[in-house]
Amino acid sequence: MATMVGSAVGQMKSIVEDPSAIRRFSGIDSMRSDSAMTERVREELTGLGSDAWPEKDRNAIERIVIFLVRERFDDLVTVHANGVLRDGLAALEAGMSDTVVKAHARALSESLVPKERVGALRQLDWRVVTSDTPDRHFILPDCVVVASSISDDELKPLAAYSNEETAVVVMPLSSQQLLIGSISTIHIDQADINLQLAKCSLDFFISSRQDEATRLIARSIGEASLGIDIDLFEQDDEASSEITAARLPIAPRLLIRAPVGKRGDAIKKILHAVAVETVEPSTMGRIESITVPANLRTALEAVWQRPCTGDELQAAAYGTVELIKSGQDWKCRVIIPLNLAEMLGQTVDPERRLGATRIVKMNLGRAYYIDCWAQRHPEIFDRPHVDQWTQIVSQAVFRAASDYFGGLAAARHASEPLPGGDALQELASNLLLGIAGMREARQRFVTHRDVNQMILEAGQPIEFILVSTASVFGFLEAKNTSIKKTSEAGGILSSEGLWEWGVLFAKDLRLHYERRHRWSSEAELQHLGSHVERLFWTIGTIVSPIDGGHWIDVVDDERMASINRMLSGSKLM
Repeated sequence: MATMVGSAVGQMKSIVEDPSAIRRFSGIDSMRSDSAMTERVREELTGLGSDAWPEKDRNAIERIVIFLVRERFDDLVTVHANGVLRDGLAALEAGMSDTVVKAHARALSESLVPKERVGALRQLDWRVVTSDTPDRHFILPDCVVVASSISDDELKPLAAYSNEETAVVVMPLSSQQLLIGSISTIHIDQADINLQLAKCSLDFFISSRQDEATRLIARSIGEASLGIDIDLFEQDDEASSEITAARLPIAPRLLIRAPVGKRGDAIKKILHAVAVETVEPSTMGRIESITVPANLRTALEAVWQRPCTGDELQAAAYGTVELIKSGQDWKCRVIIPLNLAEMLGQTVDPERRLGATRIVKMNLGRAYYIDCWAQRHPEIFDRPHVDQWTQIVSQAVFRAASDYFGGLAAARHASEPLPGGDALQELASNLLLGIAGMREARQRFVTHRDVNQMILEAGQPIEFILVSTASVFGFLEAKNTSIKKTSEAGGILSSEGLWEWGVLFAKDLRLHYERRHRWSSEAELQHLGSHVERLFWTIGTIVSPIDGGHWIDVVDDERMASINRMLSGSKLM
């Protein structure tokens, strides 16, 4: 027991030292409306007199504070609270030995276990045995404690033997320690113990490793259930179809449309090679086509069934991914402009070829993102937006998330270099443009006083900021690194009070990616949607949900100053 508690304290210490671990432990990034952290924020606001505020103001301030708690969590907890946590753990560790002894004795005397069972276990000789080799590890069976009898050496769950029959009791304390009780001195074959423990498990066991030896042991699990007519194992609807498809020896056929002739044949060959190294076979099989049209405008108008504007044509100059409805199923058509496709094969300028390859990979990554939704929740593409605000948020979030996936895909292989100065300088320029556009939208509002026009005008530069940062964050994440505060882009985020926001945005994008096989509704996008709100707050635009839509308030300069103090970490009032 002391060993188990000591191990738990050790794990808590490691959590305190790891910001990512303490975020997971606290559940800060779930921030459900009923979470303990959310309730604490509401209590603090009540102490400030929020109950007397108008409901829409109270809801708005609550959302701002909750977001800022998430945004500043690493600093608030890992910097300011770490000392308190360390002191508490040290005190716990110091008094642990005496506490465990007393608690163990109390548990034996007061537990619901029959006295006869307790008495029989007390008669055994107890000792802790450590693994006999450095690489030896023990698994924990789902029954936790196993035993053998006087007449049978095979280990079974302790409950299988009566008090009189029990001769040996074994319980793993950790991956390298066993607690053993026996009526006489015995030798436990450690090389065989894992097989014995695994065979005691019906459904699963917990292991500290996933090596080949552990996988071999796992094959013994569930043998006892073969004769039981019961559905013990539910279908895993979260299992990725990509895993199954990845086992196929031949990749599914990929339709590539390109101009006829030798030039088109060369483009098809190169595009197929890029696709094979970028996306999984299952995703490749679900792409409707990669199309390289001779006329980009005609190709877009064929998909949209309407004329194409100049801005739309310019936006598609780096390729686009369009949804194609096939019966009840959605598939992606990746459209690559002809001049971009031709760059893939040119050898005069390797940098241009590499740049074109990354752009194609970005579009394939976007197709993967869209396909994740198409397979799990296709209704998201059919459902109309109820109001302008929802449409702005949904479009910005969807584009940003798809570009994050695109950034991941663009850096899929180790040979891909990190974004150089050009990429980060471009991000810095995009941030400056986006921030300037947001402020101009607020300034124009002073003249026209049209709230709907304001959020439409500000929504475009905000989406531009989100998409620009998301794509770079995806590339950096694929390389196990992150944006540096000392970079030009990092400096702009810091000077605008958005550095902590950028760090949190990267965390939420990564979380969104990790959960991709569990998406089931638009609720999966809520975390990302809050980032759209966060940027609107910087220009004094507060959006509160009301029955049937949203209440949008563009605050005056005096209230704007109060919001800026909140966003900068100053006191709320």
